[in-house]
Amino acid sequence: GILKERQIKTEQVKAVLKAGFDNVVDVVKRGDALRSAATRPEFKEEVIAIVRLVNILKQAEEWGLMIPDHVKEELLQEKEEMNLYRHWKKIEPQLEKLLREQDYLQVYQILSTLRHSIHDFFEGVLVMSEDKTLRLNRLSLLNKIGKTFLSIADFTELQVK
Repeated sequence: GILKERQIKTEQVKAVLKAGFDNVVDVVKRGDALRSAATRPEFKEEVIAIVRLVNILKQAEEWGLMIPDHVKEELLQEKEEMNLYRHWKKIEPQLEKLLREQDYLQVYQILSTLRHSIHDFFEGVLVMSEDKTLRLNRLSLLNKIGKTFLSIADFTELQVK
């Protein structure tokens, strides 16, 4: 199809289609963005961070946890979660604008700046805390980031080596 003609790999096509296929132009733009992003030397590390984040959200969903829409800044305790939150808040308005414009490569490139913050978050923060309030707040932060990545593609479909 159209995506194959544009040299978009099969796994990338699956990832993009799994994120939604209501609008063909949108699918092609997301496919092109993913194909370009995949050429970046950091892509493997970025995908590993994204997949880890998405898998925790899937686990929370399987457990039936209702993740709140808003992060409560006053509940952020660890420096790693505060850093990730601040970084997210700094880029969020720009991402919303770029998503409206369907500039998915720019969205991905900006999201990819979170890679180290996400890694540090997972190293320094127990997401599934015994404290339900903290757990849900941490999941809320991850959910905001995860939803934005998943608006481009389902990165769990990608095989990174």
